[in-house]
Amino acid sequence: MAVFNLLTGFSDFMNENKPLVIILAVILMLILALAIVMVVLHIKDKKQVAEEKLAKEAALLAEMQPQSAPEAPAEDEEETGEAEENAAESGAAETADENDPTAEQEDDEMKKKANAPAKKPEPKKAPVVVKAEPPKEEPKKEDPKVSGAGGKWVIEEDKNGKFWFSLIASNGQIMLESPTPYVSLQNAKDGIATYQNNIAADRLEITEHKNGDFQVQVLNGSKRLLATSSTYPSRTQAESTRDSIKRWAQTSVIEVKNFEE
Repeated sequence: MAVFNLLTGFSDFMNENKPLVIILAVILMLILALAIVMVVLHIKDKKQVAEEKLAKEAALLAEMQPQSAPEAPAEDEEETGEAEENAAESGAAETADENDPTAEQEDDEMKKKANAPAKKPEPKKAPVVVKAEPPKEEPKKEDPKVSGAGGKWVIEEDKNGKFWFSLIASNGQIMLESPTPYVSLQNAKDGIATYQNNIAADRLEITEHKNGDFQVQVLNGSKRLLATSSTYPSRTQAESTRDSIKRWAQTSVIEVKNFEE
């Protein structure tokens, strides 16, 4: 009965003071957790101390073990043996020199040579100097591509007193012909100068006709046709003619002749 009354009283106390009971429970749990942490740290400290102690003991044992003396290298023994052999050979050689009568003769000959008067050096002959002739300069050959050598302009006067001109290559091939005549020789020369200026400006075009032939045309700055070449069956031949026109059109050679009836 007394125990029942005690439990009943404790239960009533717990119900009446719940906040206080909760606080006390939390405090007890914190104390318990702190105690567990202290125990774990204490165990770790013991392990660390034990490991350090074992390490120190191992180091002391290693120091106490006697160290073996290093073996002498075999090379020293070999060098010592070689030195002794060389000394023995040199001693034998000295003994042989003392007993050899030819050694004394060689010493006498060396002394005579040392006391002999020195020969006068022969005078050196002066070297013969040969003058090299300067290389002969070969005459520069004129480049036909630059000067236009090999081609010429030909002006012909017809029976009506009009003038026509054409550009002729070194092999006699007609490169260009004026499509219309000029009223005077000076006008024809001026026309040649106009052709030269437009050719130098690379106003040359290759055209293909309907029949498949190719032809080189000279144009002015306004793309107006000035002159045409002969016709060729392939573009390659026309391109070769164009290159020849560029090469020979700048020549200053102008030949004037009468028109052949």
